[in-house]
Amino acid sequence: MAMLHPEIQATLNRIHYPNESMRYKIVFVVAFSVVYTACSQISPLINRSDFSSYAEDVFRRQNSATSLIMMAAADLEDDEALLKAELNMHDSCRLLNEYSEKEARGQTISVLFKKRVQNSIADCETRVIAVEQLLQNFQ
Repeated sequence: MAMLHPEIQATLNRIHYPNESMRYKIVFVVAFSVVYTACSQISPLINRSDFSSYAEDVFRRQNSATSLIMMAAADLEDDEALLKAELNMHDSCRLLNEYSEKEARGQTISVLFKKRVQNSIADCETRVIAVEQLLQNFQ
């Protein structure tokens, strides 16, 4: 008889099966299901250097747009479209900003958090582009 982890063996001992092979089939199916489900939930991240450079580019562009808005605040305060676009940009880029802060502090960044940032960065970039286009109208 194959050796199983003691906790699994104890659980299996409490369950009565018609035969011994049925017990191992169920363990195999459950183990396979757990591994398959776990692996399918996390798709591979983009290459680390590609992701970092893309995230850094979007972050810099967002900061640049924010700086331009701050420098021209008096001229732009009546522009509702720009103010709304700026708020949308900050909301969409929240995870990217959090990622940048953690990286700057040297904190460990989990794979799941990186995945969330990766999933949100395209929307962030879209919002940055919208703000950049509105800012071009004022220059």
